[in-house]
Parts: sequence; C-alpha cells; structure tokens
Amino acid sequence: MNNTFHDFVLDDEEEEERVISLMGDGLNTPASKLYLLSAFNRLRKRINEDDIRRQQEAARRADSQLCRQCLKVELRPEKLSRLGSFKDVCVRTSCPLCRITIAAITNIRRLIYPQTYEPPFGIDPSEEVQLYWHSRLGFSVNLAIPDCHISFVQEEGEYGDDLDTEVPLRRARRIQSEPYDDSFSDWLSSCQEHHGDACNPATSQVAPFFEQSFLAGMSYAFRLVNVDSWCIVEARSKASGFDENDNHYNYIALSYVWGQVACLKLCRHNQEELMKPRSLERHWHEIPQTIKDAIHLVRQMGFRYLWVDALCLVQDNELDMLQGIHHMDLVYNGAVLTFIAAAGPNANAGLLGVRRGSRRLEQPIEEIKEGVQVTVVESLDNLLNASSYSSRAWTLQEQLLANRTLIFTPNGGVYFRCLRAVWSLDTIDDEYPSIVNYKPSSLYMALDPQHKTHAIQYNSLVMELTRRDLTNQSDALSVFSGLENVLSESMTCSFLAGLPTAAFDFFILFDGQSVTLERRHWFPSWSWAGWKGCAILYMLPSMFYPSDLAACSQTRTWIVWFQRKGDEPRSLVAGSEGNIKISSANQGHNWTERRFDNRHCPLIDTSQTEPIKPLLKNLPYSMQTHQLLQFWTLSIYLTISSIESPDGERNVRERGTIVDRDNVFCGSVRLDGYYITEADLNKPVEFIILSECKDTMAGSEINERDGLSAIRKIWDLYWVMLIQWDEDGIIAERRGLGQVYQKAVGTSVAPGPSWKEIILG
Repeated sequence: MNNTFHDFVLDDEEEEERVISLMGDGLNTPASKLYLLSAFNRLRKRINEDDIRRQQEAARRADSQLCRQCLKVELRPEKLSRLGSFKDVCVRTSCPLCRITIAAITNIRRLIYPQTYEPPFGIDPSEEVQLYWHSRLGFSVNLAIPDCHISFVQEEGEYGDDLDTEVPLRRARRIQSEPYDDSFSDWLSSCQEHHGDACNPATSQVAPFFEQSFLAGMSYAFRLVNVDSWCIVEARSKASGFDENDNHYNYIALSYVWGQVACLKLCRHNQEELMKPRSLERHWHEIPQTIKDAIHLVRQMGFRYLWVDALCLVQDNELDMLQGIHHMDLVYNGAVLTFIAAAGPNANAGLLGVRRGSRRLEQPIEEIKEGVQVTVVESLDNLLNASSYSSRAWTLQEQLLANRTLIFTPNGGVYFRCLRAVWSLDTIDDEYPSIVNYKPSSLYMALDPQHKTHAIQYNSLVMELTRRDLTNQSDALSVFSGLENVLSESMTCSFLAGLPTAAFDFFILFDGQSVTLERRHWFPSWSWAGWKGCAILYMLPSMFYPSDLAACSQTRTWIVWFQRKGDEPRSLVAGSEGNIKISSANQGHNWTERRFDNRHCPLIDTSQTEPIKPLLKNLPYSMQTHQLLQFWTLSIYLTISSIESPDGERNVRERGTIVDRDNVFCGSVRLDGYYITEADLNKPVEFIILSECKDTMAGSEINERDGLSAIRKIWDLYWVMLIQWDEDGIIAERRGLGQVYQKAVGTSVAPGPSWKEIILG
C-alpha cells in the first residue's frame, strides 16, 4: 500500500475502513506500524486529558466550601431557598453551589450571545436568586431559562433495580470524554423494543410513494445515498445498486442548515456519474462536513442508506424539486431515524462528536457536600431555540415530521427524541425506556390527529414558521408543504395558498405578531404567505373549537368564496361547497345559500353571490400564478384619522384610527406594509366587510375607547379588510385588517355602502 503518515491524521473520518484494510495486510507492513503508533499516541493523549480533568476537579473540591448563604439551603424536595442578589451570587466564586447556579442561569445565554452578550446577561444585578427543589428534576432557578435544572449526578453502575417505574433522584450522569460509540444504536433499539409502533416510521403511507416513483415513465424517482457503494441510487433499481433482498425502507434522513457554503449537488450534468459506485469518494472534497459526518454515522450504526436533499433531489430540475418538496412529510416520516444537525450555522458545522476531537462539551459538575454532586441539565427545546437550526424556515417541518430524531446541539450535546421519550448523554433517562418522559410542545401537538383544537395548533405552526428566516422568499409555501399534507388529513380539508378551506372566512384573518407585515409578491395578499413577518391568526375565544367555527360559519358569515388562477375557470373554494365538514354541526349546511344581513343598509340588494366578471386576460406576470379569490360582499368607505405604533416609531404593528363621515370614531385597523402615509390621512379609503364578530383584536383601539375587555358578548362588530386596487381597477390587494362597528355602515363616507364583486389577489 502507498499510505503515508498524512493519511493517518487524528480526525480521519475513514479511520475504521483504513484499520480493516491494514489488518488485511497484516501487522508487518510499514503502514500498519505507522497506524498503530498513531493510535497509541491518541490513546495516551486521551488518558492525559482525563487525568488532568480529574486533578482539576479534585483541586476545586479541596478549595471549595459552601458560602454562608448556601449553607442555609435545605436539601429537601419542594423547598424554596434564597441565595441573595444575582450580583452577590456571581462574586461568590469559591462556593460550588453559587458556581453551578450561575452556570444554570448563563449557559444558554452564552450560546445565544456568544460574543456580544456579557454579564450581567440582561439581568438586573439586584434581582434575587431563588432555588426550588423539584423532587426528581432537581433544582430550578428562577433566573434561568425555563426547564433548565440543576440535577444530582449518579455515577455509572449505581442505577436502581426497579427500572420500569420511576427515574431515581440522581438523574444526571457524567458525560464520557470518548466519542460516542454505541449510545445512538442503543437508543434506537430501546425505542424499537419498548415503544413499538408508536414511534415506528409510517411505512404503510410511504410504500405507495415508493412504488409510484418506480413506475416507468415517472419523471420523479425516490433516491438515496448508498453509503456502502458510495453512490446515489434510485429505490429498488437493481441497475443503480439496490439489492433485491435489501430493505430500502430502512434509511436515515438528515436535516441540517445548508447556509452559504459550497456543496456537492445532484444536478442533471452529474446525475449519471454520481450514480456509479465509488463516485462520491472522488468528490469527497466537495461534500460539506455535516454530510460527511452523516455518511460516517450511518455506516457506524449499521445502516446502508441516507437521504439528504443536496444529493437526492436534482437541484436544477424544477419538476424533480417540486415533487420532492411536496413529499417531505413522507420522506421524514418514513425514515427510521433523522439526524438533526443543530450545532452550527451551515453545512460545514458537522455532527459534533462523530469525529474524534470535534466535540468540546463542558459539563459543569460541582460537589455541594461530601458525596453529593450536581450538574446543569439543559432542556432540549432551549438548546434548539438557541441554535441557528431553529432560525431557518426549512428545518421546521423536517424536525416535526420525523418520528425519531438524533439531535446534535450547539453545546456539543446529543439527544434522542421520539414520540414517547427524550434521552441524552447527560441523564440516565435512557435506563428507563418504558417511562414516557416526553411532553410534546404545541408545535408537535399540531400534528396529532387526536387533538381537537386544530385552529389553535395550526396558528402555532404558522407563527413559528413565519418568524423564521427564509433565503428565497418564493419558497414560503414550499417550506410548509409537508406540514400541510399532514394537517390536511387531520383537519379533513384541502388547503388554498396555505389556508385551510374549512372555515375559510376565519383562517383569512391574520395580522403581524408585534411587527408590521411587508408584502411578499410571489403569493396572494389574502394569505400569510403573501407577507414577510411573523403572522398570527385571530383565532379568538369564539373560534377555538371546531363546533364554534362551524356555528360562526353558519350564522356570522355570508361570502361564497370562488377561486381562480389567471385565466383559468373559477371554482368554489372547497369549504364553501360544504364538502369539507369542520364538525358534525356543518352536515347538511348549504354554503352557497349564505346571505348578508343588510339591516344596516336595507335599500341595497345583497342577493348576488355568483361571480359575473369574465375570465381575466393579459394579467401581469406577478398575478398569473396567484390564486385569486372572487366573491361578492359589502364595500364601504371610511377615513383613517391617525396612525400610531406602540413604540412610538413607525416600524412595529402600525395601528390606524377609523372615523366615519361625521369624524366619529368607528373602528381600528392594523396596517400592512406602511400603506397609509401622513398624506393619506383623512382621505376616504375602501374597506370590504368579511364577517361579523364580537371579540376584539389584541391592542384594539375599540377596547381603549369603550373600556371593555377583548372578550365581549355582543355581535356588534364587522371584520373588515382595507384594500387597494391595481391601476386598471381589476384586482384588489389587502393592505390591512381591522374591525368597525356595524352601525358604521350607515354613516360611511361617500359614495356610501355598495354590494360589490371583488377579485382579490
């Protein structure tokens, strides 16, 4: 062999393969001797590091004693202890309990602000520090990020005998300095054995998707990286490397932040080459570190196939990309396991700990009395929230759609999360696999078909998605497509531009969450996808449950919604047809017979609901791909007398005061995209009336004027949309959402109320 010393660097990710190869040559070759010398040096270095760490801990224990304040702490469950001010605790550096308390308060904050955020970390130095001992989680600290605990350390081999009932008091464990070896496979095996079908991939749903991709003539094929043959393969294609006896459903998926790094991508020009055995070896230098680590870990865990977007979707084939993105729910839901690379800002961050020397995890352990050691146990969700991973829109559905995930966090930790448990290297929870210790957040509950408050859960998903960063604004709906597929099934309705068609009148009511929305022109203005900024739906108390939505849809709405795209024929929005049932209360309800109650404008004929405007020709390019809404409703003109923002500047949730023809206050509107300027004040603007309501918007001026709470009993308001027409007066767009008193219809400004056909883009 022609191996050189350079081939045996400490962090060589192909070390295992080289050992096997060298052993085949025997131990008498120069290369074998060179490798063994290198391995010995690595072992000696690790032993020295462990000795140094133990000596440092022993010295710290010898020099440490509890301060006067901490001597008063009673180690009893459900006991509150006061340690003094944050400033005082910070300066008591010789006290082990004070040190571990400060670590609990500051560790996550250091991850969020690694360079610019220095003590006191935005905390009032005079604020009191309190410890509260929860019987099994350990201590919580009032100034720490919620769900962070100071837990008691249990040494290896000291676990109790009753492993299926309760996690013992000493919940934490010391993290070994060695790279992770069998822990990941053990976690997966424990989940498969003790959780069964609850966490298994949805093979029954994925199988038809696989089968369809194999059909002759299909333009899309499901591809995987074969880590044994080092090439890309198409599922079940013998010619491309699939063994007919191989179970190709056993694949692992990778979710990561691509970032602005060079990356080997599957494209039309290299597709044929990359499907040849050993081809990825030749392009190894072009593959980012995270994907390299994933390939290595898949091999180490005994699997053959990896799914990663850069190599499994043809990046310059629009149809292939669309097909793949549309099936993201099946890709991640069908994986045996998904690696989540949350440790860095791009694809070169790697999976920390997979390569020797890539992890630098500091685990603070303090001995607060003889034989009693404690450490900080961070919440997985807190670590994810502190990562670049959770700031990216694409990663949301990848994280939520996977049944089992192996998560590499920014602090160097590794967590296994399935639908029943969360296990980590720094706790002994995995020694008790039958205990369900995972309480899903609202984001995960949103995908639970058993959950009844679909409107609330859908809202939480939209808020989380729209607060995240998106490089290509045209991807706003693509990043939601996998979640939409799952929600469509659980909500038993179709979706239109990201909105459920069931109770469409209410899902169209959204606003910016502490931000003024700015227009995203790739999508219609009536959808949250058409706006940049964190969006919140106005799912007010009267609309929490399906039965509430159904009742409101029958009695408080009147619009018969039609949809069309460009010059295509119009069709009823599915929810308006009544084919989709929000609840049993909607059965038999004829949506096309809804009518507007014109008690405030009795002389106006409001009977027309069928669109009469012809097919649209020669639309601007930006409108040709929009889903347009076409419908009849009441139009009124009012004026906006003033604009204000909560912070006094025009950059956060602009609110306009609406007045009628007599300059009397009659409503409040949240403005989008800085549409109204000072020059537009006190000039007539057009509002279209969407539905009746009684609950007011958060921060509404109506509450301030009337002195009422947001929860009201009288249905005396209308939801209204501020609109602006294009130059030809053909298509309107949303420019704000608000509420007005119903009686304002009779006092609107000229030309007065009119029953009008609207095409909304």
